[in-house]
Formats: sequence, C-alpha cells, structure tokens
Amino acid sequence: MNKKLIVLFLAISNALIACQSPPRASVYVRVAPCPIEPLYPKITDAELSTVSDKTYSKLVDNFVLRDGYIKKLKVYCYAQ
Repeated sequence: MNKKLIVLFLAISNALIACQSPPRASVYVRVAPCPIEPLYPKITDAELSTVSDKTYSKLVDNFVLRDGYIKKLKVYCYAQ
C-alpha cells in the first residue's frame, strides 16, 4: 500500500511540475540618452559685414549641425 501511495505521489508531483509554465524573461527597453549639442562655429559681426567663402562655409556648417541636432532630438527625446 505504501509503495502505491509513493508511486501515486511521485506521478502527481511530476505531472504538476511538467504543467507549470516556464519562467518569463524580463525585457528591459534601453532608452537612448539625448544627444549632446554640437559646438557651432562662431561668426563675428565683422565676418558678417564682408561675407567671404570661409564665412559662408561656417554659416552652412552651423545650419547643417543645428538641423542634424534638431532631428536627433526629435528621434531620441521626443518620440517617447
């Protein structure tokens, strides 16, 4: 009688263990930090009075960097 109870207990225990759902894996979403603002080229008033090729190039670089920074901010910081 004891053998039958032990076998029955082990069978029920195995069945309950087999029916348990596996543990869930935790998924963590990593939030990207906001990008660091780039260093913009400085343009003085004297440079603006006579716009040379070098000054125009600084202006273009300034606008390109600023537009790129704004796009990164929209993607990384405001999309959340």
